[in-house]
Amino acid sequence: MNNLREVGKIASPFGLKGAFKVMPSVDKNEQFFEFTEMVIFGMSDSFEIEDVWTKKKSLYVKLRGLDSIDDIEKRIGYSIYVSNDEYENSLQEGRFFVNDLIGIKVFVGEKEIGEVKDVINGPGQDIFVITNGEDEAMVPFVKAFFEDVDTKSKRVNFKPVEGLIPWI
Repeated sequence: MNNLREVGKIASPFGLKGAFKVMPSVDKNEQFFEFTEMVIFGMSDSFEIEDVWTKKKSLYVKLRGLDSIDDIEKRIGYSIYVSNDEYENSLQEGRFFVNDLIGIKVFVGEKEIGEVKDVINGPGQDIFVITNGEDEAMVPFVKAFFEDVDTKSKRVNFKPVEGLIPWI
């Protein structure tokens, strides 16, 4: 599963013909419309995506080859994955996967000031929980405060704002 990215879990069956409700772990449900196939935890084969739709803010998927409610009921809670390539192609510019941000080092210039411990999904924007090992600060993840996010080298530059991170 090294080249796979978890995008959600099977929440419940939908109907009798193998469709299911997804508990997504991606930033935007619209990403699912870009995927072409998925892997379900514990299954060696990948499944072609037959259909994806939303209804009342919920996300539903139908995979070719899973054709009954029984196929889904025994997999409730199982993680679903897509290839890293498909996932990365589905991201809009400036969007990141939360798991890629956790542990990223935070710098002011060339000085490391901490690392991202958690990302909270806020109503207006995501919030970084930054720690220096002793203290924590919560900072909105917006361009006014952060630039040059590099998930490959696990580094982000912070533009210092007085009082926002107390230890700098």
